[in-house]
Amino acid sequence: MSGSILTELIGGLTGDSLSGLSQQLGVDEGATSQAVSLAVPLLLSVLANNTSNKKGAQSLVNALSRDHDGSILEDVAGHVQSGSLDDGLGILGHVLGTNQSKVEESLSERTGLDAASIAKLLAILAPVVLGMLGKQQRQKNLDPTGLSALLGTESKQASQSTPDLLGLLGGLLSAGGSDLFD
Repeated sequence: MSGSILTELIGGLTGDSLSGLSQQLGVDEGATSQAVSLAVPLLLSVLANNTSNKKGAQSLVNALSRDHDGSILEDVAGHVQSGSLDDGLGILGHVLGTNQSKVEESLSERTGLDAASIAKLLAILAPVVLGMLGKQQRQKNLDPTGLSALLGTESKQASQSTPDLLGLLGGLLSAGGSDLFD
């Protein structure tokens, strides 16, 4: 992979995928693109925070090995157009925990999309983000420490490329992660 996970994910959410997301949310592609450009870095940063301890990192490695092999990346547009939210809602429950509504409200304020649309967007994007991480984990044979380091690097890049991200995350990162996938 030549670029970062963040760049590859956002770059992959264009064309049919972006159009499908816009249709699912009932908003124009510009608004959807803006929301994606905040949601993906946010998800990567939260995952980085959650894997900053040994238990969280091991939990994510286990989840990636079990459920997220990267095959979702073969047809992102199909995943988006299916409107399937169950897997994503489960992921968000683990990753964001009790902070989920705060995150949705904060993203809503910054994008102008209503919180219900943000919730749907995050639920659609979460399996794609984990699919990309699963692909990286397999390609690079990452153990929990390696995955945590990769996510740390991605989180730093996300903060640099999305200055509003730190404000968006507010106290979320300092509060520690959720239980992840155990």
